[in-house]
Amino acid sequence: MKRNNAIDLARSIAIILIVSCHFLIFSGDAPTAKAGQYLAGVGNFLFFAISAILFFLIRREKGENAFKVKHFLPKRLFRIFIPLWLFLTIALCLYSIIGVQFNPTDAVLNYLGLGWFGKLPDQGHLWFVTMIILCYLMYIIAANSFLSRKPIKGALWIVLLVLSISLELSLEIYGLPGYSIIILFYSLYLFLNGDKYIGFTQSANAALIWISFAVCNALALFVYLYPSGYPFEVSIQRLSCVVAGITTLNIIMRYGGTITPIRPLSQLATISYEIYLVHHMLCSGRLSVGHLTDHFLLNYLILWLCTIPSAWILKVIGSFLCKKITSVFTLADKQQL
Repeated sequence: MKRNNAIDLARSIAIILIVSCHFLIFSGDAPTAKAGQYLAGVGNFLFFAISAILFFLIRREKGENAFKVKHFLPKRLFRIFIPLWLFLTIALCLYSIIGVQFNPTDAVLNYLGLGWFGKLPDQGHLWFVTMIILCYLMYIIAANSFLSRKPIKGALWIVLLVLSISLELSLEIYGLPGYSIIILFYSLYLFLNGDKYIGFTQSANAALIWISFAVCNALALFVYLYPSGYPFEVSIQRLSCVVAGITTLNIIMRYGGTITPIRPLSQLATISYEIYLVHHMLCSGRLSVGHLTDHFLLNYLILWLCTIPSAWILKVIGSFLCKKITSVFTLADKQQL
């Protein structure tokens, strides 16, 4: 499928927000860390939303057959797990050398893509991999079920949204990751209704798009910077970032396809997953560069100078191994035929 400049732009902006958020959270004071959490919420929304739109475009171009398990899952799991396994192996070897203790069970869970259920030191961001896998499974189910043949009506989407928010609030009480339900909700909506969403971004009033972006992002930042201990505060903060993320994506989808691709941003997009993997332990823990010098911005620059080459090397090695493994499976399938 032809590369979509708007999606590449959204992906590059998302990874800049994610790297910046973790740098702010672990390197700054309390207000700076709160601002980092806001960036994290918006960046995570962009990642999952553009993934859903991308798979909608694949479904529109290739049909539901593209989402049969044997066609869809193996190739994408290789793309996820091979860089993940390389990264985890290198990270755990470094931990052993510098004396960082970790639970072997948590290490196994992360190798299985279940980082949400087993947190390694300074690798809590790997919950993202678990969420990606859940979204992939949801896309397969949706594309191969009645959902792809009988569109969900608007009223039912509202019911599902209310249920999702209710589950988010309920799970917060027990300290469980309720935001996973919200991620699944908006990812499913965009996967099934990508045409409506893209059409909206192209036809909506430009002033409305910009005003909603400014207002919603200002409100989301406000609820993070000025917490007051009100009920369900964490969930409200997360939900505000979802709304802020939607308004941000509206602008990117509206204008991203009309501007000339910016080469450095396009290159960031191609290694965004690898950047996501490697950057976190350079922001926190024994390997952090956040306090390497007394200059905040210089440390931020050093973070990128360390992250981008590491991610690029991981991408090159991972892509090579992925092609080799995929070719072996393809050859085996042909021999069976």
